[in-house]
Amino acid sequence: MLDILIKDAWIIDGSGKEGYRGCIGIKGDKIVQVETERIPEEAKEVIDGEGLVCTPGFIDGHSHADVSIPYYPELYNLLGQGITTFAGGNCGIGLAPAWKEEFYRPYFDSLDLGDLDISWNSFGEWLDYVKTLPLEANYVPLVGLNPLRGSVLGRDYERAATQEEIEKETVLLEEALDAGAFGLSVSLDPGICGHFADRRELDALCRILDRRKVLFTAHTRHHQTQWPSEDGQSFYGWFIGHKGEAICGRYQGLVEFMEYYRRFPTLRCMVAHLTNAYGVPQPHSLALEHAMLDESVEFLINEPRKDGCDVYFNTIPDEQSISSSYRVATPMVRNMKYEEALREYATEEKMIAGLKDKAFREKMKAFINGGKFKLTMLHPATDPYWAADYRFTKSRIPGVVGKTLMELTKERMPGTDRELVYNNCIEVLFDLLTEDPDIRGAMCLDKREFETGRLLRSPVSIPVTDTVALPEKPDITRNIMGYGTPPVAYSIFIRFLVNMCREQGIFTIEEAIRKITSLPAHILRIPGRGQIKRGYYADITMFRLEELAYENDFNEPEKPPHGIVHVIVNGKFAMREGALKKAGAGRILNRLEFEE
Repeated sequence: MLDILIKDAWIIDGSGKEGYRGCIGIKGDKIVQVETERIPEEAKEVIDGEGLVCTPGFIDGHSHADVSIPYYPELYNLLGQGITTFAGGNCGIGLAPAWKEEFYRPYFDSLDLGDLDISWNSFGEWLDYVKTLPLEANYVPLVGLNPLRGSVLGRDYERAATQEEIEKETVLLEEALDAGAFGLSVSLDPGICGHFADRRELDALCRILDRRKVLFTAHTRHHQTQWPSEDGQSFYGWFIGHKGEAICGRYQGLVEFMEYYRRFPTLRCMVAHLTNAYGVPQPHSLALEHAMLDESVEFLINEPRKDGCDVYFNTIPDEQSISSSYRVATPMVRNMKYEEALREYATEEKMIAGLKDKAFREKMKAFINGGKFKLTMLHPATDPYWAADYRFTKSRIPGVVGKTLMELTKERMPGTDRELVYNNCIEVLFDLLTEDPDIRGAMCLDKREFETGRLLRSPVSIPVTDTVALPEKPDITRNIMGYGTPPVAYSIFIRFLVNMCREQGIFTIEEAIRKITSLPAHILRIPGRGQIKRGYYADITMFRLEELAYENDFNEPEKPPHGIVHVIVNGKFAMREGALKKAGAGRILNRLEFEE
């Protein structure tokens, strides 16, 4: 007898082939029958698939859900958009290995995990800990360079490793791979441990990855515009390096990673959240943007692939990327703490009070235009038109919510373009803060992700979430990894299907489903998942295609998308009729099990 029989559904099997009407039989955790005719066998549970599209469970190839699963193992925001498997440990970030408390305690504090009870040291012990959690989706573990490096260098990580330390790092990497990790992720961005790894370190690690035929994935150096530190201090947004990197660092960071997979041509690589490598500031024509995106893919991906490199990339399929709403004053004050002349004003109360004084405003204006200021990910010195990308989400000031800073500036203090970008928009921002100290805003257009449909046309690209696991109800006590609660965290794959299939017609539904099922399964090398096929694991997402829709409410970002009906993980209902079942059906996928 079958455990579950799905009858008369429209099946899109994940291969990219045209959909068809059929039935699916599930027994235990496997698909045992897929037929176009009625399956006569009896089943404990029969699901009428009339009006439903039945696909493989979606696979998120670049996630940070592993960082928050100690708190939110139900993975509500993933299941609610049909994701049944996620790859965690990306961008060099992870919770293991954790051998040196002097490193991992402040490191976990920076991730807003300061109260986490650490019961593991090795990567294998971390996986043993995760096995005790009631996971609702499957976890593909990667080991991150930051905890790996920090477990050897401790707090003394702002330097290159010695040869002895490199050898210790390779031992920890081997141990993680022996425990079942699928590969190594790195981030070379400023302000974090991985930034200081030199070529000798990365070469030694890549040789192991190449020998063992596992994945190497990177959040490349200077992925976002940064500015050099003058006093040797670093945090995400500042770095110790040449000022030229503020302009061309993104390009050089991508080229640097490309050099690695050209030097290790049999190494399987994935570039994390690929962007336009050339980073030309706005405004410019859409035709120029398209040309730069096409050239970035050709130069960084296609040409190496023609030479035999096994390289893929992912991107976030939404123009606002992973933005969430913050009090405007909060990121402004964070920047001020690193400017000696403004440090005494580096609280929200003191800064806002100071903005009533013209002389203080001039100091702040010079600071903002001077290159050391970022409002979330927006950098006025390298993108003077940043104010067009910042939208206000909550305020008691009439007529403000829903408008960008540039739109409000044109209303309140019109002028020439030069006046708008270098003076007026900053003055209007100051006015808004003094009128409403609690005013909130969000980056509404992240230029890194502009025209992501253009990038996703590549046959070796996949859409990803790049977000953490979040609960059904917002948890105001946590801001894990500084993400806040982005609306896309609950709906990014639905946005991909709605915007790029239904609205823009970039993909057929079969092509789009392949990009979030069998293609990431192929890249990650997880056999038996990513397709509806006899003998495959029963990870299945069912939805009403015409009802797929999403909310984009920064003030209630946890609103779930519409249209997802059932989600089955390893043969159990993880979500039924849109409600979380808490079946604990998720698993850690162990690479060694596939190699045996």
